[in-house]
Amino acid sequence: MESYLYLAAMILLVLGVGELATVLPAAYTWSVALSIFDVFLFVCLFMLNYAFDEFYLSFNEWVYKVDEMSHWFNHSFSIWLFAKDRKRWAKWSTGFNSFLAIYFGAFVFAVLSIRYVTADVFIEGVLASIFVTGLFAWLFYKYYTSRKPRKPTFDYYSPETRDFR
Repeated sequence: MESYLYLAAMILLVLGVGELATVLPAAYTWSVALSIFDVFLFVCLFMLNYAFDEFYLSFNEWVYKVDEMSHWFNHSFSIWLFAKDRKRWAKWSTGFNSFLAIYFGAFVFAVLSIRYVTADVFIEGVLASIFVTGLFAWLFYKYYTSRKPRKPTFDYYSPETRDFR
């Protein structure tokens, strides 16, 4: 019951409702709050990456003709990978999005909790959130790649769907 009170106080702190969170001595409360934020951020970034790649693929039909593409400094690599190999795209997206979620989560955690936690609590919270977010990202990747692949709804290069006028 006491851990729920700590979590509620952390939520109040994040929302800026009051100074109730000044009584949060437990490092695990900060770790849980940061881990929840990082996991939520990872899922949001993954969905945003999926939506942007699907959107850009809809009007960049030349991507289907390219056989091989380099990833260094190439803004179309993610779109090409999304079109050609979804498992490899999921691996790249999972790694990149989990790194961003952990980094941005630690930054937000540092900004919001600078007055309330010590350096030890901050380091414990960040390490715990790295473990939890990494584990969730790996499980999410395994689930995503184990699903039955979705067939494209529109084939740009079939004669039935392409208007050549």
